[in-house]
Amino acid sequence: MGRVLGTGIGRPAESLSALQEAHRQAQRALGVGQEIHGASVTHFDQLGVFRLLSLIPDSTELRSYVDEVLGPLADAADADSADLRETLRVLLETNLNVAESARRLHFHYNTMRYRIGKLERMLGPFTTDPTLRLNLLLALHAARMRGLDQPHRPPVEAGYTTTVDDGFDALL
Repeated sequence: MGRVLGTGIGRPAESLSALQEAHRQAQRALGVGQEIHGASVTHFDQLGVFRLLSLIPDSTELRSYVDEVLGPLADAADADSADLRETLRVLLETNLNVAESARRLHFHYNTMRYRIGKLERMLGPFTTDPTLRLNLLLALHAARMRGLDQPHRPPVEAGYTTTVDDGFDALL
């Protein structure tokens, strides 16, 4: 069994005193990158909203938020919910472009229109309410980042922690 390698890259340190902050950023980028992508190279400055979500240590609160916002779609064990979450994610990523979403998901345009209607009956009028769209997108990102969208959801006690023993503390 091989090892999985991930890399986190912080902002450049302009001085020796800024090195510790750059190291902290690299650790956060590594932790968030592993939560989202698995093994990869992740830059702190490219984390976007995931950087903010990683600052929320309370997994119980994030899980509650995901459950409240996504409602019945939050059920990670239900294949239909997972399928509709993917449809919603693609719709939001394409800025509600129905034709592009249908193309990406390999659906007929009318099937996509049907799914949008079903999603709006479940979640509310996200096609006309930008605040609801933002909440839905944040909930989808939080679920993805913390693994709450997987059939085997992590325990509530699990939080954002990255323990990396790289020997840096011994240098300080």
